[in-house]
Amino acid sequence: MRQRSYYSIADVTTGLYTFGGEWMYADGTEYIGAYHTYNTGESYTQPSWNDSSIKLVPYEDITSSTYRYKQTKTIETKFDSFTSKKLNITKHDVDMGVVNRYFIKKINEPMIYEIGQTDYNKWTNKQLDTNLYVAVELPWAIAGPIEDTYVNGVMNIGVVTYNTRQVKLAEQTIPTISDHLSNLTEYYMDTTYTVAKDING
Repeated sequence: MRQRSYYSIADVTTGLYTFGGEWMYADGTEYIGAYHTYNTGESYTQPSWNDSSIKLVPYEDITSSTYRYKQTKTIETKFDSFTSKKLNITKHDVDMGVVNRYFIKKINEPMIYEIGQTDYNKWTNKQLDTNLYVAVELPWAIAGPIEDTYVNGVMNIGVVTYNTRQVKLAEQTIPTISDHLSNLTEYYMDTTYTVAKDING
């Protein structure tokens, strides 16, 4: 349907012809043949307007990645989005010594985002597009001995070893996460301090 119901002679350029590479139909089929244009920017098949005229759009190579990207951008999906979220440590987390962290990555992009449990649950429930994103839950030690200790010949795993093992497991889902989590004592809380005596009694 043309934008206006009436066009003057000055508004139309008739009798044009394309040998290809200029116009195509809306479905991506390249057009070769006679066409006419209007000063509104519209172009239609046939030398001048008639009932069989079909709207034309500027030609693009539909096999190119740029064209496919444009088409993808116009598709609305039913999936939710997520919000990057910095970890918030609570006293309960410190008392427990371990806190759960959640990370998500778009399959075709290098960026890794830390998210909250709510968004991670969206991903596990397929409210986020699991064909587009991978996500992982990662327990993270934030308290206790930093290095491994031995008591009666039995090793107690320290924070660094614990977090190293968790990162290795997470790499099975997000192979580059070790680069993102290079600081294995991030959020570490030293709970071995001594509370000063109240000199006021």
